Amino acid sequence: MQFVNLRKLKSQLRAGDLPPRDVALYLAGQAALGAVLFVPSPAEVPREWDFFTLPVLALVGVLNCYRCNGAANGVRFAERYMALSWVIGCRTSLVGAAVITMGFVAGLVTGGFAWLEDERVPVALSATTVIFIALMYWRIAVHLRDVSAGERFAAGQHM
Repeated sequence: MQFVNLRKLKSQLRAGDLPPRDVALYLAGQAALGAVLFVPSPAEVPREWDFFTLPVLALVGVLNCYRCNGAANGVRFAERYMALSWVIGCRTSLVGAAVITMGFVAGLVTGGFAWLEDERVPVALSATTVIFIALMYWRIAVHLRDVSAGERFAAGQHM
C-alpha cells in the first residue's frame, strides 16, 4: 500500500497486479480520510451553497475520472480510482496541514487571532475546501488518464 509514491502505484495499476487486499485497504483508508477531513467541526457552520456545491463537485469529479479512465472502454475503474484517490488524498492532507500550520504561525507572528471573528472567515474556509476538493479530483483524473494511456500504449492501441 502506497501513501505518497504515485510512480510505484501507477506501475502496479498499469500492470493490473494490485492485490485485492490492497484495494480493500485503499477503500478503507479513503473512507477514514474522508470521515476525518471533510466532516465539519462543531465550530463550523456549513454555508447553504456547501449543500449544493460539494455533491455536484463530487458527481462531476467522479464522472470526469471515469471518462479519463476510458469510460465504457476503461478497465478496473473502481480499483484505480480508490488507490489513486487514497495517495492523492494523503498528499492533499499534507498540503492542507502545511497551510493550516502557516496560518497558525502567521496568527502568532501578527499578534493574535482577532481576524477569526470576521464573518468572512467561514466563507473563505468553505471556498478553500471546495478548491482543495476540486484540485484533488483534477489530480486523480490526470493520473487515471496517465495510467489508462500507459496501458493502451503497452497494448499497442496508441496508433
